[in-house]
Amino acid sequence: SNQGQMIRMWKNILVLHNRGYSANQVHRASVVIDISKCFVSNQNARVSLSFERRRFFATEPPASAFRARLATDLSASMKAQDKARVSAIRAITSKITYKQKEKGGDVSDEEVVKLLVDHLKECEDTEATMVANQRDDLAQKERELISIIKSYLPDLSAIRLRVEAAVRDSEATSLRDMKKIVDALSVTVDKLELPVARSMIKDVLEKKA
Repeated sequence: SNQGQMIRMWKNILVLHNRGYSANQVHRASVVIDISKCFVSNQNARVSLSFERRRFFATEPPASAFRARLATDLSASMKAQDKARVSAIRAITSKITYKQKEKGGDVSDEEVVKLLVDHLKECEDTEATMVANQRDDLAQKERELISIIKSYLPDLSAIRLRVEAAVRDSEATSLRDMKKIVDALSVTVDKLELPVARSMIKDVLEKKA
């Protein structure tokens, strides 16, 4: 039936979103499906829609390796009925989507890592608040979320050691020396690790003082 066809079409939009396609890419697919609403009984239109969807999938791969991994993990978590991981991945994906809309375009993997670092800090602050308020149940939920976020980040302990070494080798004493620290870090960390390293500099400097 026409109603059944439309349900399947809208499910395809959800698939695109979950696979990590950009907002613009999903919008293009949505337009194609919207147009098809008027012609679902027309054979030529159905053939045109089928061709356009195949071309879309063939020429518009996911823009981010991170988002592709998140989409795969979300699907696996849903099948495993892992509610905590499903909730965490959806929260991360929501932040990425918001950033895309704010920026007006795709976000890089480096920007995704920065979002994850900020999200991790928020969760750690929330966990500390819950512990202070003796809400162990809510604190435990935050710990689970923190663990999931960390699974998408580089090795934090190893990066921390490199930040400490960069601060020491550059003889930095305050955030005014940020450029010297980052220059020293550029030798030991890659592009995806740099946002994580930057987030640690202030804390390392404070503990050194």
